[in-house]
Amino acid sequence: MPSDYVTLRHGRMHLVEAGSGPPILFVHGTPTYSYEYRHLISALSSTHRCIAPDHLGFGLSERPASFAYTPEAHAEALREFVGKIGPDRFTLVVHDFGGPIGLPLALAGDARVDRVVIMNSWAWPLDDDPMAKGAKFMGGAAGRFLYRYANASLRLIMPSA
Repeated sequence: MPSDYVTLRHGRMHLVEAGSGPPILFVHGTPTYSYEYRHLISALSSTHRCIAPDHLGFGLSERPASFAYTPEAHAEALREFVGKIGPDRFTLVVHDFGGPIGLPLALAGDARVDRVVIMNSWAWPLDDDPMAKGAKFMGGAAGRFLYRYANASLRLIMPSA
C-alpha cells in the first residue's frame, strides 16, 4: 500500500492512503498503528479513498521528545493532519484509544464527518475509570520512560490483552 508523510507542527506523521471515492479516515488505538487496518483498506480501496495515519510516536511516524502523547495532544495532531490532507467530508472509523483521539473531529464546529464507526472504544468521560488512570500514568514522565526504554506496550500491555 502506498505510504507518505505529512509534516505537522510537532513532527512528521506517516500515513497509508489507497483508492479513490468517498474518503474513510481510519484512526488506530494504542499500541497499534495503521497496519491494523490493512485488510479493511484492501477491501474498501476499490470504492473508497482510504486514509490511515500513524499517530506521532507510533508505527512509522516520528517520535518527537517534546510531544505530550496524551489523547488530547493526539487529537489536536489528528485535527491538523486532516486539515492538511483535506477531505471535505469523510467517514470516521475509530478503534480503542482512536475513539477519544478521533471523535473530537466529529464534534468540532466545522465537523466534516458524515458517518462514525466506533470499534471497541468509548465516547464518555473517564474521570472515575481505571483505564483513565492508566492512561494518565502512561502519559506522564514514568509512562513515557517505560514506552521509550522498556518497550512497555509489548511487554506490559499486550500480554494482558
